[in-house]
Amino acid sequence: MAASSNSSLSGSSVSSDYKLLEETTARSWLGILSRKMSSLHRESERRC
Repeated sequence: MAASSNSSLSGSSVSSDYKLLEETTARSWLGILSRKMSSLHRESERRC
């Protein structure tokens, strides 16, 4: 019993770590995309 409960605990911690990693990567990608979009917007404004 102890071994099975231990393995399930480690699995849940790994999944939570993965979720955290997913959130941080998604946020960083959103930041990069927003920066690129703002720079593109500035360039288009300069052309006009």
